[in-house]
Amino acid sequence: MSTSQCHTASHWDDESFYRYTGGRWLYNEKKQMADRSVKFNMTELVRAAAISQGCDISSCVKVEKLPEGDHNKVFLITLHDGRQVVAKVPNRNAGLPFFTTASEVATMDFGRKVAGLPIPKVYDWNPHTSNNDVGAEYIIMEKAKGVLLSSKWPSMKNDEKINLIKSVILLEKSLLAHHFHHIGSLYHKQDLARHHNMFLDTSYCDFIIGPTTERKFIHDGRRAVYTDKGPWNSALDYNLASSRRERECIVRGLRFPRPEGIFGGPGGYEPTAKNKLDVLDDFEKVAAYLLPKDTSVHIPVLWHGDLHDNNIFVDPDDPSKILSIIDWQATYIAPLFQQARTPGFLDFAGPQPSIGLTALPPLPDDFESLSTAEKEEAKKLQSKQSLYKIYEIHSGRENMPVFKALQHSEILGSQIISLISQVFNDGEPIIKGQIMQLSFEWKKLVGPDGLPCPLQFTEADIAAQEFDQQRWEEGVQLKGDVLEALGGTEHGWDGWSSHEDYDALTKKLAIVKEQFMECMASNEAEREAWENAWPYRDD
Repeated sequence: MSTSQCHTASHWDDESFYRYTGGRWLYNEKKQMADRSVKFNMTELVRAAAISQGCDISSCVKVEKLPEGDHNKVFLITLHDGRQVVAKVPNRNAGLPFFTTASEVATMDFGRKVAGLPIPKVYDWNPHTSNNDVGAEYIIMEKAKGVLLSSKWPSMKNDEKINLIKSVILLEKSLLAHHFHHIGSLYHKQDLARHHNMFLDTSYCDFIIGPTTERKFIHDGRRAVYTDKGPWNSALDYNLASSRRERECIVRGLRFPRPEGIFGGPGGYEPTAKNKLDVLDDFEKVAAYLLPKDTSVHIPVLWHGDLHDNNIFVDPDDPSKILSIIDWQATYIAPLFQQARTPGFLDFAGPQPSIGLTALPPLPDDFESLSTAEKEEAKKLQSKQSLYKIYEIHSGRENMPVFKALQHSEILGSQIISLISQVFNDGEPIIKGQIMQLSFEWKKLVGPDGLPCPLQFTEADIAAQEFDQQRWEEGVQLKGDVLEALGGTEHGWDGWSSHEDYDALTKKLAIVKEQFMECMASNEAEREAWENAWPYRDD
C-alpha cells in the first residue's frame, strides 16, 4: 500500500492521484499498473464532495490520497470547517462498469438502514462515466468513525479480543436475519429499472437482486467471456453457473492464469484444457448431490467476506466496540454455506484447529522440553488458534446457522464446490481425486436405496489421477521453494512487491532463478522448457 499523499491547491490535480502508487510488480508490471490506474477529473470530484456537504469547491482545503488497496483510489477531502468526507473511484480491475458501483451503494444503504450495521453513510455517487463531470464512477461517503483495528489488535487484552469477536458475531446475526430468496448482488430498484429482465424482487421494497458482482466472475480474464451472472433461484443453479463460466473460459482458449505451482517443465505436470473440461463434466453430473443435506445453510445471505483488520474501525478507548465496517465493494448474496468463514482478522500462519464444539487448543505435548524461545512461539500459536476457535464456539452458541455452515466447509462436497469455481486457474488433479473419492463413498452420500453413481472410474483412471496429483504437488512444492528462497510466501506469490523491497527483491529473484535453472535443467532444451514454465516473466 502507498503512503498517504497530501495536496492543497485551487485546481486539484496530481498525476499520483490517478496511477497506482501502492507497490511494484515482478512481472507484467505495465499491465498490472494499467489495471489499477484510472483517469478522471480530480477537481470535479472535489467539487462533488463539497456540494454533497452543502459547500462550494472553494471550501475544500486539503485532498489526501489514502493508502492504496488493489481496486480503488480513495481520497480524504477536508473542508474549511474541519469536516472530512471520503471520495472513492474504482480502478479498471474493480469489477463490471456501472454494476459494481451501483451494487456497492445499495449494499451499504441496505446494511446501514435495514440491517442496522455501522457502515459509513453515502452522500453522493454516480455509477456512469459518460454523463458526469468527474469522468469516472465515484462514491462520496462519510469518513469511517473510529480507528483501524490493525492499530489496536496487537496491544488488546485477550478479553477485549474475545468481546470484539462477539461483536462481529452479533453483526453477522443481523445480516443473517435479513436473508433473501435469490442469489446475486443487491441494487436499488430504480438503478436497474431499464434492465427489468436482469433483476428479481426482494421483500425489501427499495432493493432488488441483480447480476452478481462476485469477482470470481471477472478476474483473471473472465471478464472477456460472456457468462451467466445471475440472479439465480437456487444454490444448484449458482454452482452450475460457476462451472459453466470456467468451461467457457477454457473452451475459448484463454491462458490459464496464476497457477499455484511451477508447471510445464520437463517431466512435470502440464495443465491441459482436456483435463480441466473432464473435471467439469464430472462435477456437473454430481453437482446436485454435493449440496449440504441441511437446507437451512442453503439460504442466500448478504455477507462481508473480507473482515480483515483494515476493514474494521473500533472505538479507540474500547477497541472491542466496532464503530465502522468498510469495503462493501463486490459484496454479493450467495448460499450461507458458501459465505460463512472465520473473519480475516483472526487468520494466522500455522495449523488450524478442527471444526466442532470442542475444547480450546492445548499447548503441544512436548511443551516442557522446548527452549524458552520455542515455548514463547508455542504460546503465541496457541493464543491465535484459541481466538480462531472462540469465534466458532461462540457462533455455535449465538448464531447456529453460521456454525453449521462452517462445519459444512470441511465436508468433501463443499470442498469440491469451492475448488471447481477456480479450475480455470488451477487444481484439476486435486478435484479429480476428490470426485473419485466421492464416487467410492457414493452409498454413504445417497443411501443404500439411492440412485447409482453416474461416474465410473477404471484402475487406469485412478492411476492416471494419482500420477497427475503427484506431479502437481511437486510443481506446487517447486514454487513454494522459490518463494521461501525469496523470503517467504508473503514475498511475491502474485508478483507484488512493496516499493521498499522491490530493488532487493528483483536482484534476489534473478539469483534464485539462476539457482533454480542450474538445479533443474541438465541441458539447453530443458533450460528453455523451464524458462517457459518460470512464473515470474512477462506474458
